[in-house]
Amino acid sequence: MMGDLEPARMRRSVGAGVGGKGRNGTGKAGGKRKMTSTLSELCVEDRRTVHPDSAKSMQYLGLEQIESKWGTISTSDVNDSKPPQSTTFFFCHDHVLYGKLRPYLNKVALPDFPGCCSTELIPLRPKPGVAREYLWYALRRKNLAEVATSKNTGSRMPRADMAVVMAFPTPLPPLPEQLRLVDLLSRAEGIVRLRREAREKTAELIPALFLEMFGDPATNPKGWPERKISEFVGHFEGGKNIQQGSENGSPYRILKVSAVTSGIYNSMFKFFEA
Repeated sequence: MMGDLEPARMRRSVGAGVGGKGRNGTGKAGGKRKMTSTLSELCVEDRRTVHPDSAKSMQYLGLEQIESKWGTISTSDVNDSKPPQSTTFFFCHDHVLYGKLRPYLNKVALPDFPGCCSTELIPLRPKPGVAREYLWYALRRKNLAEVATSKNTGSRMPRADMAVVMAFPTPLPPLPEQLRLVDLLSRAEGIVRLRREAREKTAELIPALFLEMFGDPATNPKGWPERKISEFVGHFEGGKNIQQGSENGSPYRILKVSAVTSGIYNSMFKFFEA
């Protein structure tokens, strides 16, 4: 996903410059163009409002129709959705849509159609010399989501402070380098997405194969012999009451439930030392 995939690669590529010779692609460390800017130097907020009466004839995009972290737009939901009876923002193929409500969800979309959107989505227009796809990846960075979350406004409905977002430092390489980075990131992200889809299909396939081979354990349609669990299990041992960070220490480590999903251990979730 974008959060762990992008920042280090972007920093390394920008540091190398176009052609890998230097920061400005000439073999020299200098260069007239700044390589690090703020998001406000890459794009502008384009909050053109749409009256509810005009919005009735437009496709409406709500925050809930954008996939968290990936930015995929659910086109079926868009086709079925109706705009609210309130003001919305206009967007088109020129924009990147940044979800400011609950910024930890990291919802950033790259629309390929014109329409109107919830005011929780801020249309951002790239400035000249900035590729729209590059801006999309820059806005999806994990560290940006973390900063926007830590400095949000509101408790029950936290929203990103757009002044904080627009002031966030962002690499700004020349346009050819931006396009090269976009190509690298899109291909890498495609591999990650395929791996995720394969894992999801595997999680669905295993229970189906089990039922096909052995039948439903609740009804036992294949007539397998039944035995008591006590006949093949030596004993059951209750869990140990171990507190994380206890003073006496412990040889055990605590594995959170969130580290195991659909019977698969996720190495991203680390143990707690007991």
